[in-house]
Order: sequence, then structure tokens, then C-alpha cells
Amino acid sequence: MTRKIGIFSTEQQVIDTVTELQREGFAKSELRVFAKDYEHSRRIETETHVHADEVLELIKTRNERDHSGGPDILLAAGTTSAPYIGGSAGVYGGGGAGYNVAPGIVAGNLAGAMEEVDSYSQALRTLGLSNSEASTCGEAIHDGRYVVVVETDSSASLVDQDGGPDLSRLSTAEAVYRRTGATTIA
Repeated sequence: MTRKIGIFSTEQQVIDTVTELQREGFAKSELRVFAKDYEHSRRIETETHVHADEVLELIKTRNERDHSGGPDILLAAGTTSAPYIGGSAGVYGGGGAGYNVAPGIVAGNLAGAMEEVDSYSQALRTLGLSNSEASTCGEAIHDGRYVVVVETDSSASLVDQDGGPDLSRLSTAEAVYRRTGATTIA
């Protein structure tokens, strides 16, 4: 299978994209939509009748299965601790009217956020995306954006013998992504 991925900022862009793709002849079975969670997917599913995978739910389910009743690692990673803010006599430097942030805790929060993004990427790899696709899409979904994937059995490139235009179905999908405002196309 070959695929073309589009990343979008709004639900409306995804709805317009799915509608246009279907108008161009793509079947529901060739379309995949990935969103962060139910809040990000329900309108898309309602208006397009295309299922949207809720990546955060997949992560939580995997964590529950892998840790059989243990703490949810994703939630723990995202909430390592609140940064310590010291006043003018703060523990890490002090002085002046500003605030001082404990560097170790900030690094812990950054590491937790990176682990969380990595969890999104792992879930997407499980759903069949390549490492690079999963990384790009995982970061986008973590940040609240949406992913539309067209998967088709047709050739990735149907360039004619003289180097003419790409006439593949994936080029049609890419044209739709461009018309409907994709921020990234892969």
C-alpha cells in the first residue's frame, strides 16, 4: 500500500478534506483520520461518517493492558510535577524581583513532554505508520492538530515515459490536501 498524509489545524479543514477526497472517488476504506481524543474527533465523525482514531485513547488502552492496573505512564509522564518557583530568596539563585525556576524540574517536565509525544508516535507505529511518519504525525496530534491519511493499492507514481505529470491517485490526494489548507504533506 502507498499513502499520502496531510496534517491540518482545524476540524473544519479535516471535514472539507474528507468530503473532497470522497468527491474525488476515494472510498471510506481508503481514508484514515487521526485525532488526539474524542473531543477532537466527534464532530469529524458526525459530519463525515468516517471513523477517526483517537490516539490518546489508544495509548491509555495500551498502558492499561501493559501495566495491568498500574499507574498510567502517559499521564505520569505529562504531569511529572509542577515547577518550583522560588521568590527573591529562591533556592536556585535568588536575588532580584523575578522568580527562579528549579532547572531539574523544568528538565523533568520537558523530558515528560518528550515521552508523551513518543507515546503518540508509538501508537501510530502500531497502526502501521513508518517511524518517520509516526514521529511527524505524533507531534502534530500531541499539539492538537489532525492527520488525514489516504492509503491506496495503486502505484505511488504513474509518471508517463516522457517525464509528464504525476497522475497517481496519491497526487490527487495531495492536490486536495493543498486546496483544503494542509500545514504539512508527507
